[in-house]
Amino acid sequence: MQPNHRFPGEVRGGLSSRSARALWWGSGGLVLGVLGTSVLVAGAEHGWRLPVTVVLVLAQVCALRWQTRAPVVVLAVNALTGLTVWALLPAVYLSGALLAAQVTLCVLSATRPRRVSVRALAAMCLPAPLALGAAGAAGPSVCLLAVILAWTAGQRRRAQQVRIRAEARRAVVEERARIAREVH
Repeated sequence: MQPNHRFPGEVRGGLSSRSARALWWGSGGLVLGVLGTSVLVAGAEHGWRLPVTVVLVLAQVCALRWQTRAPVVVLAVNALTGLTVWALLPAVYLSGALLAAQVTLCVLSATRPRRVSVRALAAMCLPAPLALGAAGAAGPSVCLLAVILAWTAGQRRRAQQVRIRAEARRAVVEERARIAREVH
């Protein structure tokens, strides 16, 4: 088996189109359920800010559609829109406003080279001090914890994929060796 071999139905990042759609629906539902609800509750009395933040949340969900194909771009879009949601509605916790970006960080960590994911992790840690003023002393810790957990979950998925591919390569080599022994 060649190093870049893909199994039938598999695309870059190890996801079939069906799995990528399921990931989008699941992550989109999570963002709408958590962040969407927070925005509706926090923005109820903020006039023009509520419709703007709702549009930003919907933009985050739509951007998640491309998280398996272009996770770096989607991460940037979701981080910027999340920070904008938080700036417009400070009652929404920063870690909640960045939920879509954290989901994308997890996908990026699982599907892209480690150096790319470490840079993305560092970039996602930068806004944590902003949470100090809004959420008190625990704010930055909660924000950093959420980002680090998302990155770690992606790294765990990456390790699983590497192990599965190594086992598949080993099985192919063993089968070829068995066939060669039988032929000779």
